[in-house]
Amino acid sequence: MKPCAAATDGGIQHSVEFGKYLFATLDDADPQSRDKGQQEGWFRPPPGWELVLGQADVVREVVAKYHWATDVIVLGSGDAYYTLSYEQGGKAGQSAGKDKLSSRGAESRTEYQPNRIHGRVLMRRLRPDAAGQCHATQLVPEDLAPGERVIVPCNSVYIHGPVPSLPRWDPVLGDDGGDPLDASGGADSAAPAAGGGA
Repeated sequence: MKPCAAATDGGIQHSVEFGKYLFATLDDADPQSRDKGQQEGWFRPPPGWELVLGQADVVREVVAKYHWATDVIVLGSGDAYYTLSYEQGGKAGQSAGKDKLSSRGAESRTEYQPNRIHGRVLMRRLRPDAAGQCHATQLVPEDLAPGERVIVPCNSVYIHGPVPSLPRWDPVLGDDGGDPLDASGGADSAAPAAGGGA
């Protein structure tokens, strides 16, 4: 985990590297800054970035070990946690409350800001390598928290493993497993009548 040099995507200049992700605040606060401020207004994650869900290792390694120029970091779950700036780090990583995230808008145009708390909202993206391309790190389901989504900022996504099949609409077979039923629900109407002759 380390602070990173200026990123080139989405105008984000300040981020922290942890695991396979870069972390930053929506308003691009310096994670090393001891100034105490807050996010002013509504912000939308830049393309390729997403809000961070509540994960214990992220709280411990990203929120609690940096100042982020604020006392509180708010996650995408609405949970808020104290940063290293709060009480000289005495409560870093401890909960500062729940339901602390407000949103407005729909889908890709959704904007966010802290709700009833002075803080900043945390986001993440997959780490780019030095050339600005994706790392060739394999993304496996075990790396993800339950219900976690991942935005992959690359040109191609390859799926390894079973691919769900599309639903098939096979004809309904008659009771004897033979001809399909006709529209009236009986066996094929062209079949000879059973029983007596003329």
